[in-house]
Amino acid sequence: MNEAKKAALAAIDEKKDLIAQVADAVWDYAELSMQEVKSAALFVKVLKAEGFIEIDRRHGAKVCTRQDFGGEYKEKVEAELELLITETSLKGMKKEEFMKKCEEIYNRQQLAFE
Repeated sequence: MNEAKKAALAAIDEKKDLIAQVADAVWDYAELSMQEVKSAALFVKVLKAEGFIEIDRRHGAKVCTRQDFGGEYKEKVEAELELLITETSLKGMKKEEFMKKCEEIYNRQQLAFE
């Protein structure tokens, strides 16, 4: 299994509870075909919260590209990085080692999605 597939499966595993909640809610709505109002609203809410779409009053919903993440997503990444950096520092990882590992992973991911 290649690294991109492993990363995708890990991301799915990380969000499995959310995925199950959304699936259960959609099932409970039991909406007719082409009349999925509640389901669509739930998808928009979840995708917006997860940083995949933005709502613009003039242009409606748009999918965020890799280069187009809003401030909320950047704040989320910064908060997660702060926790990760603190944890790795407490466990003895040096800054150079941490930065090298981040660069390796980032470059690997970029190659996987090009």
